[in-house]
Amino acid sequence: MYNIRVGDASDISSLINIWRRSVVESRGFLASAEIDALEPEERAALAALELWVAEDAGQAAGHERRHD
Repeated sequence: MYNIRVGDASDISSLINIWRRSVVESRGFLASAEIDALEPEERAALAALELWVAEDAGQAAGHERRHD
């Protein structure tokens, strides 16, 4: 069962791993170097916005970002 909680800086590495897997699976036209180039922007977005994390058995399984 998933638990939803407010995320924090300690979640970012796990969420980046989820993001990367998602991009690789859904954006096959992007080369690895292009994904690497996008990662800092994704990290900054995760750090800047209100972050909610879905976790399963204590591990991040997904997230939602909110902004005004």
